[in-house]
Amino acid sequence: MSASQHDEAVRLAFQEHVPEVAAGVVEVVSIAREPGRHVMVSVRSHASDVHPISVCTRVCLKNIIAELGGDKVTVLQWSESVAEVIMHTMLPGRLGRSRPPKVRLDAERHQAWVQVDPETMERMIASDELLLRLASRLVGWDIKLLSFDESSAA
Repeated sequence: MSASQHDEAVRLAFQEHVPEVAAGVVEVVSIAREPGRHVMVSVRSHASDVHPISVCTRVCLKNIIAELGGDKVTVLQWSESVAEVIMHTMLPGRLGRSRPPKVRLDAERHQAWVQVDPETMERMIASDELLLRLASRLVGWDIKLLSFDESSAA
């Protein structure tokens, strides 16, 4: 199955199990998936009184996870700001009260540098950098992680 077929399977699972997605009130904006492991989905609402993450997670995600073969599912808020979406993708890797990520963008090259605490970096690169790859695919940018203790400023 190609990447676009995997994306379509995710989109269809959300349409089937989340009535607001089926009705077009909540939109699945982008999808990044590594089949059998993890999928990140960014969503936005077209109604001010509907929170897209709430409606996508209040539905039993177990049904979507089962339909996707057990993949872990992370639902994120879409934003027109690439830096904001990247920050949302880094949240699953944050530990406790670690500092929020700091993002620097090069829009011409579609590159982003994200500084995180060393502990958060360890968690983000665990499992062969899966979360970082998914985040890059989700926003369509090359994302590099830097530790706050590195001399390179982001």
